[in-house]
Amino acid sequence: MPEQNWTEGWARPAMKSRKQHYFIDGQSLCKQWEYGGPYDECDHAEPNCAECGRQLAKLCKAIVEIDRALEQILDTECVPEGTR
Repeated sequence: MPEQNWTEGWARPAMKSRKQHYFIDGQSLCKQWEYGGPYDECDHAEPNCAECGRQLAKLCKAIVEIDRALEQILDTECVPEGTR
């Protein structure tokens, strides 16, 4: 199996953790855990940290908003002068 070099994803950081947490560069979004192991795709059979889920949703929403703003900027800058 090829090695995965993900820098973010869901993982269960320790046997003490009952839930999976979402990590970006080793820090959980809930700020409760640090983790340096492999990240897995979310196992929906296990409960996930609610705070990590909320923070991930906010992060995704911000990314979508930034993407839309960039599209608008590029659309207006790429229109040739005199055609607006």
